[in-house]
Parts: sequence; C-alpha cells; structure tokens
Amino acid sequence: MDGDGKVEVMKEYLLSFLPSAGERTLMSVGAFVGAGYTYLVGDVHEAFLWLCAFMLADICTGVFASCKNGEWSSSKSAQGVIKKFILLWIVALGKGLDVICGTSFLQAAIIGSIAVTEFGSVVENLCRAGYTGLIPESVQNFLAQMKNRPINGGQQ
Repeated sequence: MDGDGKVEVMKEYLLSFLPSAGERTLMSVGAFVGAGYTYLVGDVHEAFLWLCAFMLADICTGVFASCKNGEWSSSKSAQGVIKKFILLWIVALGKGLDVICGTSFLQAAIIGSIAVTEFGSVVENLCRAGYTGLIPESVQNFLAQMKNRPINGGQQ
C-alpha cells in the first residue's frame, strides 16, 4: 500500500467516528434534555451512571447481534470500544468546560446527547438480532427515518 492509500484508510477510519445525520438530530434532542435535566435537578451524577449503563448495554447488544448474525469482528468491536472511550473523554471535556466557564449544564448536555444515541443504538442492535417484536413499531419507524434523514440540503 502506497502513502496515499494509507492516508485514505486513516481518513476513512477517522470519519467512521462521526455521527450520521440521524444521530446528529437525536444528539441535539438529547442535549436539550440533558441541559434541562441539570437546570431542574442540578446534579449530573445519576445521568452519568445511566450513560454508562446505556454504553454497556450497547456493547452487549451489539456483540450479541453480531454473533447471532455471524458478523462479529474483533477489529470492529475494538473500534466500538475505542469510540466509547472517546465519548467518555468528551464528557470529561464537558466537565472541564463547565468548570472553566462557571456553568453547570455543558456536561449534562453532552451526557444527554450521547445517552440518546446510545439508547437508539441498543434498539437498533435488538432489531438486528431479530427481536423487533420487543420494540414498538413507531420507535422502529422513527429511528429508520432519523437514520435516513438528509441534513444540509440532502448531504449526509
């Protein structure tokens, strides 16, 4: 593989960490919910614990669905775990920004944003594993629409 090929592979790898159009929409909703939660309750400790629970559930259901469908890959699983660590690092950065700015809602907005996408990913994993009967059809339709929704004039 030449130098340009390696750069292209690295670029694709890094781009795989960016959220899709639907995920960005859900993250925006989650950010507002997280910020509102902090405004009403004031403490993000429980929200952070729920985020960790959603992340663990996403990993478990993702591995289960992949194994059930014969799609499991150690490199793809490692990429998923790395993504979780990056998300937790972003939560920590949110806490740092709150301290620097003297606010108390940035970390909560980030937690809410990430938690919503993690929950959506758990639902998608359950559907991939063949458990669509557990998920209301309206939720499945909503997630399908979010995943295919174009942003910025049709660009995803």
